[in-house]
Amino acid sequence: MSPVTPATRLQALREQAADGPITLGAVAERLGHAATGTLLLLCGLAGLVPGLAVVLGVPLCLLAIGLLLGREEAWLPRRSRAHPIKARRLVTAIDRVVPWLRWLERWLRPRAAWVMSGAGRRAIGLAALICGTLIMLPVPFGNTAPAIAVIVLAVGMIARDGIMVLAGLGCAFGALALDTLLVVAGYQAVQGLAGWIA
Repeated sequence: MSPVTPATRLQALREQAADGPITLGAVAERLGHAATGTLLLLCGLAGLVPGLAVVLGVPLCLLAIGLLLGREEAWLPRRSRAHPIKARRLVTAIDRVVPWLRWLERWLRPRAAWVMSGAGRRAIGLAALICGTLIMLPVPFGNTAPAIAVIVLAVGMIARDGIMVLAGLGCAFGALALDTLLVVAGYQAVQGLAGWIA
């Protein structure tokens, strides 16, 4: 039996989405205990798609809170579970990401399992919560870095690769620093423009 990889999980979602809109609840029910990583991957992927980033930012934060609380199964309220995801945009995003994932999977393997247990899962939850918040903020180009960080975290969780998860944690705090710089730069640009106009 071939191992379940992040790319095969996305391919399964693509086939499901090809039949019409899917919901986060359907994904959670289908995968059970394995749903959290895949849902994080789906939300991170959505963070790169215009129109989907803000919509799935809230479920991403809720999943992160579930990790912070130590929940084993994906935690989403009924309303978030029932929210449909537009299939066309999702399929397009999956088609773009899967080749990159297949290339990356050559280096993925189960290791450093301690990263994904106890305090490690809470650290993942904190990083995902920060990224989810950043994705929803109206910062120009500010959603890309946190979305990539969530994808890296999710890939590490699915592959049980603790080193990849650690890389995702680093990406998350890098995304926080980058978005902070974007906000500061934007504020200074507005202040400068206002002074020039005055």
